[in-house]
Amino acid sequence: MTILEQVQEDVKTAMKAGKKDRVGQLRMVVAALQGEQKEGKGDEIAALQRERKRRVDAAEALREGGR
Repeated sequence: MTILEQVQEDVKTAMKAGKKDRVGQLRMVVAALQGEQKEGKGDEIAALQRERKRRVDAAEALREGGR
C-alpha cells in the first residue's frame, strides 16, 4: 500500500468519524501526493516534506502577524 492509498483510507475514516478539520487537512495531503504523481516524480516523501514546510512557514507567518 502506497502512502497515497493510506492517506485516502484515512480520509474515509475521518469522514465516517465526522472529523471535518482532519478531513480537510488530509485532502490537502492527497492533493499534494496526486500532484507529485502526475508530474511523474513519484517521490512521496519529498512531497510530504515540502507540504510540511509550507504549513510550518504559514503558521509562523500568522504568529508573527499577531493572528
